Amino acid sequence: NLTSQHEFYQLLSPEKQLQFLDDFLKLFPLLKEYSTVFFQWSNLKKQIQEIKKKLSNAELKKDFLMFQIKELEELNPSPVEEAELLKEREKLKNLSTLKETLQFLTSAMEEGEALFSQILSSFEKLSQFEEKFKDNLSTLYSLYYELKEAYREVVSYFGDLPEDDARLDEIEERLAKYEKLKRKYKTDTQGLVELLNSLKDELSLLETGEEDCEKLLNEEEALRKKLLEVAEELSKKRVKGAPELEKLIEKELRSLGMEKVRFKVEVKNKGFSVENLGLTGADEVRFLFSSNPGIPLKPLEKIASGGELSRIFLACKSVLKNPEKFSEKITLIFDEVD
Repeated sequence: NLTSQHEFYQLLSPEKQLQFLDDFLKLFPLLKEYSTVFFQWSNLKKQIQEIKKKLSNAELKKDFLMFQIKELEELNPSPVEEAELLKEREKLKNLSTLKETLQFLTSAMEEGEALFSQILSSFEKLSQFEEKFKDNLSTLYSLYYELKEAYREVVSYFGDLPEDDARLDEIEERLAKYEKLKRKYKTDTQGLVELLNSLKDELSLLETGEEDCEKLLNEEEALRKKLLEVAEELSKKRVKGAPELEKLIEKELRSLGMEKVRFKVEVKNKGFSVENLGLTGADEVRFLFSSNPGIPLKPLEKIASGGELSRIFLACKSVLKNPEKFSEKITLIFDEVD
């Protein structure tokens, strides 16, 4: 276990002192359990706060929400319908031109079909005398049937056209409603669909959110109770184990020439309420030190010299045996430990 030259300064950190005590007492499994519950509880608290905020906001604008939903539902926006309306409007605007074109086209295709029949008949006669015309005949037959299919489609399309453009006003009115709401909400038609769904969800949250919030509050209460139980268990183990650590460190320090040293691990509980809980529980740990009987115990950072800190660090490292990490013996290597 290699230790760098100035690493002993970490002993001046209360957080490191707490970590050292927990390592010595092998509290990792309990700390892991506490950490898991702590983050579950913290996340749940955030969820509850967000829901309460949304509920509060939704209650204030309930009437406005209902007005917006009604306005959008009356339109019942659909990108597909809008596209079809635009297409139909374009058709009705050019209805006269369309009809004239289709009339000409059907008349020309009827004449073309009659002429094509004569051409086919002529090629049939030719192919009886010359083989090479059979390929031409096959191609022409394909074209002939494609022409007949195109003619049927033209006739069908012509038949589906309205008699006049009377529906144009109705379409224009409908499209005007689309444009009005798109300008109002600064979005496209798909955005109107998504906005409607979002507003419905928000209104639904107002109607069912209180019930959901109550469930989350019950969950939060159970997690809080569990969290405080684990925090209290951690604290008890720290308080109980601190004297053992004190004795071992004092023993090591005496073997390092500090015969009259006193060393104390102070475990101070901040109180078992959620406001006092942190990532490691409700405790603060301080290492107190006195090199001579006449000197009162004080925190390491206020009283220990560099040389004393080096020896205290060596003593701490010596008593920290971790069989989970090192299967047999621990070899400690210090850079300029003196």
